[in-house]
Amino acid sequence: MIFSTEWSEDLFLGKRSMTVRGGRSNLSYFKWAIAAALILSVGLGVPNNVPAEGPAVSAVNAKADALFGSMDSKGTTIGLGSITLPLGDQFGSQIDGAWGKVSSYVYDGVGGHIFWRDPDLGLIGLIGSYQELDNVSLIQNGAEGELYLKDFTFRTRMGYQYGDVDHGVFAKLGVKYYLMDNLTLEVDPEVAAGDCSLGFGLEYQPDFGILPGLAIFAEGEVGENDYDHWFCGISYYFGSKKSLEQRHREDNIDSLLPDFTKHLMEKVRHAEHKRDIVSPQGGEDEGEGEDEGEGEDEGEGEDVWREPPFG
Repeated sequence: MIFSTEWSEDLFLGKRSMTVRGGRSNLSYFKWAIAAALILSVGLGVPNNVPAEGPAVSAVNAKADALFGSMDSKGTTIGLGSITLPLGDQFGSQIDGAWGKVSSYVYDGVGGHIFWRDPDLGLIGLIGSYQELDNVSLIQNGAEGELYLKDFTFRTRMGYQYGDVDHGVFAKLGVKYYLMDNLTLEVDPEVAAGDCSLGFGLEYQPDFGILPGLAIFAEGEVGENDYDHWFCGISYYFGSKKSLEQRHREDNIDSLLPDFTKHLMEKVRHAEHKRDIVSPQGGEDEGEGEDEGEGEDEGEGEDVWREPPFG
């Protein structure tokens, strides 16, 4: 068996880990690095060919969310926050953070985006995120893109995931439809490390006069191995007053958290199963063995009279 040492790095968090694998090469990691470099070069080349009609981020803005619901039939409460910053006129960045509880387990995560965006055309950029649930980690690095066509937003995220979960390619291809400027519906099929799931949701901004940035949302996801989650909550967009559609295309990008949580829950599920394994028959077997042994010892210690043979 040939052993190779693999180093992996989180593009945004600076985390570095080493994994020793038998009989595997580093070729897949080199391919991923080359793919990321190509995506970056394409993203940087877009503004030269397609001049942006407006700034990538209209102004510094932020968003806060409170999420409640169920993840894999476990009560869930998570708080989230994002801050979006302009990097010149054509580029922007966003940092996402989250902390909460899934049943008694702590969930936390951080994510980052660097992107080029034209509010009338679309977005392309790089993403990286780190999520953890009950000390099970999920790291994803990749790229994202959005295309704006009237009241439709077509979006994708894809890349590579690793950590304590199954390693592999992840991809999400979704669509948002704005029924009104302040009401959107979305559908997001996704696949990661060979597992498929389907997400869907809605968001509505009531446009209250004293709370112009207040919005409510609901979302769900169903996947393989009987996984599902159902969330609802409230959001508040900090910034100038504008429609929900404008916020999504001029200010905030959808957070990377929580996302692809099915893979975290499967590992937690497996750990729960191992902890819950009890061998009640182990004690019984030992007791039975002791009883049998005692019986044999007593039998061997007794004086048994045998009738002498004839003759």
